[in-house]
Amino acid sequence: MKSKGQADFEDFTSEYNMRNFLITSLIAYTVNTCYAVTVTDVDTDNLKVIVKPLISQRDADNNKIELPEIFNVPYFRYGAGNTAVKLDPKPGDIGFFIVFKSDSNNVKKGDASQIMPDTFINFPLYSGVYVGGILMNEPENYIEIKDDSITINANQKLVINCQNAEINAETEVNINAPNINLGENASLALINEKITDALNSHTHNYVNTAGTPTPTTPPVVPFVTAQYANVNIKESV
Repeated sequence: MKSKGQADFEDFTSEYNMRNFLITSLIAYTVNTCYAVTVTDVDTDNLKVIVKPLISQRDADNNKIELPEIFNVPYFRYGAGNTAVKLDPKPGDIGFFIVFKSDSNNVKKGDASQIMPDTFINFPLYSGVYVGGILMNEPENYIEIKDDSITINANQKLVINCQNAEINAETEVNINAPNINLGENASLALINEKITDALNSHTHNYVNTAGTPTPTTPPVVPFVTAQYANVNIKESV
């Protein structure tokens, strides 16, 4: 049978038990580690969120004590150097709030220098980082990585910006789309490549001395697109 509150009767039966109860109680009330939280607001400019703990406290009468929101919490973004996965949290997301050992309010965005903490408080509940997300609904936009395939699914639009693109496939490349739109230069290059292939394989039939129609050989000198004045048309070798 437990007494009202958090102490058991045996916690008062010896000096050791009493001290053990006091020490464990102090640790429980002063050392914050990790909380399950939900996001209530997002500041993408400063990479910070407002979160609210999902698990409340309770008093000796078993009444619920709600914990307040925690403000200005930096959120985790997977990245290194100038490369990152830009995946900002959304209100309603569920994740972890990991509490720092020391006050981290002086840590600034983009500043990797060592700083002094604002206070002497250890494990302050207002100081930590949000890492999401857990217990998520089935996503509509995702990158799925398996042993035999990698799938990128976008429910509306997929944009790739780069200076150079390269696709290497050992067997084939398939594009399944009702419409394919190419830019002006890409269209000219594609059309010109087809024309060049046709000219380099072009033959005529003629009648040889035996009276048999015989095709000529393709041109000895390959036709090259450099003969065009249009600089947008690439040379095809």
